[in-house]
Amino acid sequence: DQNISSITLDDGKVITCDLIVAEDGSGSQIRQALFPQHHGRKVLNKTVWQISLPLDVVRKDDSLRGLLDEHHNVIILAPGRSIIASPSPSQNIHDLQLIDHEHTLEQDSNPTALNERVFDLEGVKSRFSDFDAATRKVIESVESAFKWRLVEVFDLPSWSSDDGKVVILGDAAHAMTPYSGQGTAMGIEDAAALSELLANASSGSDLRLLTENYENLRRPR
Repeated sequence: DQNISSITLDDGKVITCDLIVAEDGSGSQIRQALFPQHHGRKVLNKTVWQISLPLDVVRKDDSLRGLLDEHHNVIILAPGRSIIASPSPSQNIHDLQLIDHEHTLEQDSNPTALNERVFDLEGVKSRFSDFDAATRKVIESVESAFKWRLVEVFDLPSWSSDDGKVVILGDAAHAMTPYSGQGTAMGIEDAAALSELLANASSGSDLRLLTENYENLRRPR
């Protein structure tokens, strides 16, 4: 209820507050409640398959060294496809995102699932069969990959309610292409900017003005 700044949970519990901050993703229920006429997502003809390997395995396998740079992402480009390989030493993970920029819904074995773990990788193998031996070896070596179809969120007239008591952040406001954690990074930046504005606000501050300042600061970014 945006008029009294409260949220009713599934169990009936009501939480009241001065400001509701929602960062509930590209399928945001809060965005739908605030702007029902602008709610929705456009599913693109682009799909990412994410494969994670133990970083130690990649380091020890000379045939995979072309996919590893200890300090930077490795990006491989091809017509209609690309790969982003990202090491995460702190988690001992080497993450590969195989991106098909021409993957239509008709080509998808389960087009209604935007995000799912896929165990049948024959289509992925076929689509990337002309890539280098290291890429083909990685795909052959795993039993599954996490698939997500990319979507666009329609532009919104605002990122907050008329009274400024409800504000949306991250993909709920501006879905980002999830390459190298860009969506997460932008959500963190949004939260940091809003936190800075709130930290300098007095108890009687105009929330409408505060959320407008947040939006004016973040939209150009």
